[in-house]
Amino acid sequence: MGLRSSLLVLPMLWTVSLFAQQPAWQPAPDDITLPIWPNGVPGAAAPAANAPAEVDTTTAKDDLIAGKPLIRLGNVSTPTITLYKPVKAKGATPAIVVFPGGGYRILAIDLEGTEVCDWLNSAGITCVLLKYRVPDSGPYPKSAAALQDGQRAVGMVRQKAAEWGIDPKRVGVLGFSAGGHLAAA
Repeated sequence: MGLRSSLLVLPMLWTVSLFAQQPAWQPAPDDITLPIWPNGVPGAAAPAANAPAEVDTTTAKDDLIAGKPLIRLGNVSTPTITLYKPVKAKGATPAIVVFPGGGYRILAIDLEGTEVCDWLNSAGITCVLLKYRVPDSGPYPKSAAALQDGQRAVGMVRQKAAEWGIDPKRVGVLGFSAGGHLAAA
């Protein structure tokens, strides 16, 4: 390989490595995001550091929803909650913990997550988006992982209610597809 070819290939490799290091989905920088298991996921066989990286599994063959692609987040091994506060909140607000669907294989994190939080915020409701473990984290009783994550998320919302301006007696859950199953469990 000549010098000219090397000079063309190096920037391409650098660019590819930058994209490979980007997480598949990140909440906005202003949103509060917390791990729900800061001391490690209970019963996990291996530390999350050894787990495959989270990835957007959406392909070009996947159907568009309302004219745009959705993020199909896979390989979630470090569950988190992300707080979405309504802009015009007066006093303690009700809160909804949102469980995106995805067949316990992926999370439809935007279509059944962030977009729902935006809608709830527009109605004056605080939204907490749960990024729960997938794949193979449910359904309960086959696997208790997603249910553990959901229960822990609701508990954390109640624990942080005063700090986040939430009425701890008005915390509910909303789920879609597998997330609806999780909410019912």
